[in-house]
This record gives sequence, C-alpha cells and structure tokens, in this order.
Amino acid sequence: MRDLNIDTDAAQKLIAQRWKSHPLCRTKGAKSFKDCYALILDQTLVTPASIARDPQMELIYTSFGASAE
Repeated sequence: MRDLNIDTDAAQKLIAQRWKSHPLCRTKGAKSFKDCYALILDQTLVTPASIARDPQMELIYTSFGASAE
C-alpha cells in the first residue's frame, strides 16, 4: 500500500471513516487511526501492474498485437 498514493484528502477521509472496521486493524488491536494507518501502509496488494511484472506470468493470448509483448 505504501507505494500507492493514498495520502490524498479523499483517501484519508475514507480510511478515517472505516479504520475501526478494517479486519487487519481489528485483529492487531489498533487503538487509533494512526496505529491502523501504519498497519494499512504495510499491507501487500496484488495490482494489475504487479501481476504483469511477475516473472511467472505467461502470455497466453492478447488482442493488442505484437507490440503488447
């Protein structure tokens, strides 16, 4: 999560509204937004970009032509 731009006002507002119900924050017993936010930042996400960079991925089919490889 740390690599994503979640320091925007909109993202911060949404996280602030939901942090108490976030499963990780509940499990780890986060007592404040600040504690929860630190846990959220350390999460690993699977994004389309990370999947595309994975060396184990094999292109099976593309409709974008040869330049897509």
